[in-house]
Amino acid sequence: MEIVTHKKTKHIGCPIYIRRINTTFEYLTVIRGEIYSQLVIFKPTLTGRLMHAVGAWKTPYIKKHLQSSIFYLIAMAEATIETILDVDETGKKNKKIKVTHITDSDVEKLEAENNKK
Repeated sequence: MEIVTHKKTKHIGCPIYIRRINTTFEYLTVIRGEIYSQLVIFKPTLTGRLMHAVGAWKTPYIKKHLQSSIFYLIAMAEATIETILDVDETGKKNKKIKVTHITDSDVEKLEAENNKK
């Protein structure tokens, strides 16, 4: 089993750790003292697997594929942090939006009012 730590970064004061366990990539982030994690499997290309098998490459991933996988995981972690903290990408608190639930009877009333006009 191959475990590799790829990148450590921060977003809005929360640390983000990226690691790879064989073909499974994982991000870990700590938000308000709780750990959040997500696993994603990115399968390497056939060329990458062959080059790794013969020892020509250190990993079965093409550098560009590896970078895009890490970028994708960082974006996922940032979205998790923003959602949990209820902030936007700059760290500002999101405005509260009042949600109005419309029922079938409300729709019927509106249709009746529109038909009268």
